[in-house]
Amino acid sequence: FTITRLHTFNQIEGMVSSMAHHFDKVLDEQNFSREQIYKSFKIDSPADKKTKELVQSQVASSQLKVEKYPSITQIDKTMWNNLFEGKGSFDYDGLLFLEKAFKNNPTPENNWEFDYLIVKEKQSNKVVLATFFTTALCKDDMLSHEAVSEKIEETRKTEDPYFLTSKMVMTGSLLTEGCHIYLHEISNFKKQAYNELYAMAAQLQKKYNASSIMLRDFHDDNVQLDKLMLENGFFKVQ
Repeated sequence: FTITRLHTFNQIEGMVSSMAHHFDKVLDEQNFSREQIYKSFKIDSPADKKTKELVQSQVASSQLKVEKYPSITQIDKTMWNNLFEGKGSFDYDGLLFLEKAFKNNPTPENNWEFDYLIVKEKQSNKVVLATFFTTALCKDDMLSHEAVSEKIEETRKTEDPYFLTSKMVMTGSLLTEGCHIYLHEISNFKKQAYNELYAMAAQLQKKYNASSIMLRDFHDDNVQLDKLMLENGFFKVQ
C-alpha cells in the first residue's frame, strides 16, 4: 500500500485495524501458520524475541552497573575528564559552567535540565558508556530548510516568540559540539549499554514532558550503530 498526503490518519488506522482483524482468519483459510511467516521473513516470533530480550536483559543487568546523576558535581572529575577531555567543550569545568549559566533565569529557553548517565562493567568497574543529556526549549524548525525557518521567524517576531517551540531531550546541548557519547569499543556489552541510554532518554522525555529526543553527534560510517538506532525508532538527519 502506498500512503499519500491524501490519506487521513483515520483511514490509515482503519486499514491497519482491518488487516489485524482479518489476518488470522485468512491464515486459517489458507492453512498457513504465523511460524511459517516468521520463518519466511527470517525473524523471531514475538514469543522467541521476548525470551531472547529477557535473557539478554538479565545477563546485562547482572554484568552492568548503571549510574545516573542530576549534576556534574556528583561525578568524579578525573574520571569524566579522562573520557571527554579534548573532545569538545564538555569536560568537567565546561559542564559546571553550563549548569550555572542555565539555571534560575527569567525566560524558559534559558533554563535547562541536566542529566548524566554512566554505564560500567560490574566486575572491572570499567566505563562502557557515558554521556550527558540536556532538556531545553527548542525551535521545532531547528533542522528545517532555511526558507521554512525564515517564515516561522517572522511569526515569532510579530505574534508569538514561542511559536512552534517545544521541549527536546538531547545528548549534549545547544552550545556544544563533538562526540557526546563515550563508548568503550571493545566491550562485550556495547549494545546493552546503548539500551540503557535509550531507556533513560525515554524516561527523561516522560519526566520533562518533552516532545522529542535527539541523539548527536556521530560519525557517518558506523553501519552497526545505524542499524541499532533504526531498531530503536530513530532516524538519521544530517
